[in-house]
Parts: sequence; structure tokens; C-alpha cells
Amino acid sequence: MREYTIITRDPIDPEALIALVSDRMYGAVATFFGLVRSPNKRQAVLHIDYEGYDAMIETQMRAIGEELRTHFEIGRVAIAHRLGRLRPGEVSVAIAISSRHRKEALAACQEGIDRIKERLPIWKYEVTEEGAGWVPGISVASESF
Repeated sequence: MREYTIITRDPIDPEALIALVSDRMYGAVATFFGLVRSPNKRQAVLHIDYEGYDAMIETQMRAIGEELRTHFEIGRVAIAHRLGRLRPGEVSVAIAISSRHRKEALAACQEGIDRIKERLPIWKYEVTEEGAGWVPGISVASESF
């Protein structure tokens, strides 16, 4: 069983993430890739700047992987989040999970991305054609911002 945590300022490579969790003993790999979207709230998004506290992000990613393992029969877990400036269409967050069967991988992937959104100390500053501002999130970390 392995967990991979990736915090990067470079593009996230979906194929590399899938390769990290793949193994002959697992018959399923479930993934989720969150992309910067435009428009958002009817405004064209030019870019989003993601900021975060790397050490705490990694700690939370590892904890999420361990928690998923206690609730689901899964193999490997890879969680990646990109920081810095991203443009529409670029991957900002990703999770890949392998398991012997699809139901466990899919359920763990859903639970994993929900926990990522709730707990990672990452903040988004969105720049649109009409202005810019911090995007309110659901993360407990955002309460201290």
C-alpha cells in the first residue's frame, strides 16, 4: 500500500498519476481531475492564483490517504495539487486510487476529493475580465484566512 502526495507548481500529468497507482494486482483505477473553468459565475476567468502552505498541505494529503484506507479496500492513492498561476483548462487538483474492484475505487475517489476540498489549506485568487478577488471555499483552513 502506498500513498503519493504531490504539491507542484508545474502542470499535473494525468498519465503519470495513473501510473503511480497502477499495478497488476488491482483491476480498477478511479480518477478525478479538477480543472480551472471559464466562465465562472458568468464571468470569463483569465487565471487563478493558488496559494498554500506546502507542509500542511502534505500533512493533510497523507492523512486523507490513510483515512481512505481505513474506510475502503484500496491499493494505492495519489493526490496532487498545483499551486501558482493556472489558466482555464489546466488541472489544479487530482486524485487517483487503485483497488481490486471498481466500486471501492470509485467510492474512495469521491470521498477523497470531498476531503481534499474540505481540508487542504489552499486559497484561490481568481482574476476575471471584470475584476479579481479571493474565492470563498469550504475548507476549514479558509476560516483562519
